[in-house]
Amino acid sequence: MINKNTGEKILALGTIIVIIGVVIYFAWPVFSGDNGDIEADLEDDPDKVTIYWFWGVDCPICEEQKEFIERLEEDDDIEVKSFEVYENPDNRDIFQELVEAYDVPIADVPTTFVGENYWVGFDENIREEIEDTIEDCMKTDHCSSPGEKLSES
Repeated sequence: MINKNTGEKILALGTIIVIIGVVIYFAWPVFSGDNGDIEADLEDDPDKVTIYWFWGVDCPICEEQKEFIERLEEDDDIEVKSFEVYENPDNRDIFQELVEAYDVPIADVPTTFVGENYWVGFDENIREEIEDTIEDCMKTDHCSSPGEKLSES
C-alpha cells in the first residue's frame, strides 16, 4: 500500500522527469551542434557535383535509393545534400522551392536534383541517368547546383 508521503514523492519524481524531458527536447539542437541554420546547410562546394536528395521516413522507394546515394557520398568529387521531408518542415519548404524552380509536375519522394535535371522515383534507368548526369557534370568546368536555383527564386 502506498502512503501519502510515498505518493507525493512519486508525483514529484514524475514531475521532475517530465521537466527534464522538456528541457532536453528544446535544448537538443544547441547541444547537438544543429543550430537550424538552413542557409549554411545550403551552401554548396563549387568544386564538387552537388546532389539534392529528398526522401521520406518509411518510404520504400527511398530505402531502395538510399544505398545508391550512400555510394555516391563516398566519392570526394560529389556532395550529397539529403533532406527528409515527411518529418522536417524546413526541408519540405526547400523541396517545394526546388519543385517550383524546376517545374516538377509531380512533387513526391524520392526526388533527386543534379545540375539542371531532376528525377522523381527510383529504378535502374533513373540510377543510370543520374550517374550519366554526374559524369557529364564532372567533365565540365561548372555544373549548376540545385542550390543556385534556390538563390534565384
